[in-house]
Amino acid sequence: MTRNIIIFDMDIADSTLYAGTTNQYLASEIVDAIEVTTRAIAVVGHTSDYTLTTTDNVVISAGHNTITLPTAAGATGTTYTIKRNYSDDVVVVDTTSAETIDGETEWILGANYQSITVVSNGTNWFII
Repeated sequence: MTRNIIIFDMDIADSTLYAGTTNQYLASEIVDAIEVTTRAIAVVGHTSDYTLTTTDNVVISAGHNTITLPTAAGATGTTYTIKRNYSDDVVVVDTTSAETIDGETEWILGANYQSITVVSNGTNWFII
């Protein structure tokens, strides 16, 4: 398998953005300022019950587990993806207190490789 790696490099001194693979570059002069925000996506795997933390993004779960979402309060815009890996058991996605996921207190991932992505509105969780 061939993998291509794209390299980005910014030379602030001469306002040039370089992009390309390890053996070739394309240079482009930056005319206007560009702000780029990046974030690493934390992927964790679990084979037992687990409560998501603020540093989690994606959870891959195997076995009969309960994955508990943190409180939606104060987490407006926070998203989590929970994926059920192949197993004969279900994965239960649970909430805290009286919070809900699309109006339900828990969500069942019953099919192999099924997943959900949820987002908080500060009060509850919604599947997107």
